Amino acid sequence: HETTRRAAGEKTRREMAAKAEVRPRPLELDPIASRVELAFWEDLRRLKLDVLGTDDSPIPIT
Repeated sequence: HETTRRAAGEKTRREMAAKAEVRPRPLELDPIASRVELAFWEDLRRLKLDVLGTDDSPIPIT
């Protein structure tokens, strides 16, 4: 039992210990939302099959 007066904003040892015992909540993750861009894959397929063929040299990306 504490009988001394404390200044405003001053915490007791018990209050500080109680604050130190707070446990963090587990991390919550949202599910990954993915979708297939069919137009991209169709264009890539067309480029590879109809234009590039077996040529595997680097091409500029613009």
